[in-house]
Amino acid sequence: MWLATGKSAPGNLITPKATALTQAPVSPEPNQFDNDAAMEAVNEWAATAFAAAQSAIEWLVAQGPQQALALAIFLGLFVLLRLFRGTLCGFLRSKKLPSHAARNIASEVVNSTSSLFLLVLSAALVAPFVAGLSPTALGYVDSALGVFLIIQGAIWLRTIIGAVTTGYLDRQPAVDGGPGSTAATLIKTVSGFVIWALAAVMILTNLGFQVGPLVAGLGVGGLAIGLAAQSLFSDLFAALAIIFDRPFVRGDFIIFKDGSYSGKIEKIGMKTTRLRSLTGEQIVIANSQLLDKEIRNFRRMERRRVSFDVGVVYSTPHGALQAIPSLIKDAIDRTEGVSFDRSNFKAFGASALEFETVFWVNDREYDVFMARQEAVLLAVHKAFEEAGLEFAFPTRTVNLVQS
Repeated sequence: MWLATGKSAPGNLITPKATALTQAPVSPEPNQFDNDAAMEAVNEWAATAFAAAQSAIEWLVAQGPQQALALAIFLGLFVLLRLFRGTLCGFLRSKKLPSHAARNIASEVVNSTSSLFLLVLSAALVAPFVAGLSPTALGYVDSALGVFLIIQGAIWLRTIIGAVTTGYLDRQPAVDGGPGSTAATLIKTVSGFVIWALAAVMILTNLGFQVGPLVAGLGVGGLAIGLAAQSLFSDLFAALAIIFDRPFVRGDFIIFKDGSYSGKIEKIGMKTTRLRSLTGEQIVIANSQLLDKEIRNFRRMERRRVSFDVGVVYSTPHGALQAIPSLIKDAIDRTEGVSFDRSNFKAFGASALEFETVFWVNDREYDVFMARQEAVLLAVHKAFEEAGLEFAFPTRTVNLVQS
């Protein structure tokens, strides 16, 4: 009751210690929420946001029409550049001309122009006329344009090399089998690596990096790699020599290494060439070793030359000997797919009067060559048989003397 009314209690009901406890200030708990501080923070944030919004509104009122006009010009210029790219590409392309024609190559170059590059180009053209842009911002725009211009230039150069390579392979004679996908892939891979390496160095230079030490380090590293992979690079350059010099192409039948190996070309790779031999197995040989010796390419021949000897016995009459070349010529002329060259009395052999005959098989395929050679030899045998001529064979006469 006395505590509730605030009056002093009589006697010793409230001790001095208890009085001290009731009069001590109560400290707030550590996690107690401070409403006044929170309200003050909210008010400060609202004031800052209001000031920012007010500044933005003032900027829009002052600069809004100019910025909107700049944005409209930027978007319009980008659309015009895209339309110009499509129109120019369609104007240059010609279906009547081959793919390697200059107009079609130019059309491919225009078509390879990136839309992102056109976007950056539009921004770079409009940026100097935009009010409020600092010199630093304009520098960033110019740097971005330089980077994208280098990348776009690399794309253009790679497109030109690819189109010229394809055109060069398309212009090869039909006997060479036309362009090979392996050749085009190899050239595009090597040229692409070189182009993008140069583009990377130019981009780093444009961004302000010191590329001198980097290039020097890459040069030393490249020398070490070149020495370690000398055989690989030798085969690679041999592959390029095969592609451009074209001593053989896929489908040719060749004999190389002094006749030790022969086969039909199946694939020309970056390091090795694969052949299929007459006995069926696959021969894999390094490109540099393949070009180290002479190569006989049988597919490049238009026809095959055949030479054979025939002999008659010494007892053959003189008139019959004079008629033998004409007899052989008539037999060859009656055979289809061959052309007579010559037939002559060659020599007095050990056991025969020898005649040499030469004719041509008008086909380069080996199976056809063998079949027509067989037909000619059978025709000559039949002609000799009908003329009553006797073929000679090795004989030896032994005279016995009785003592």
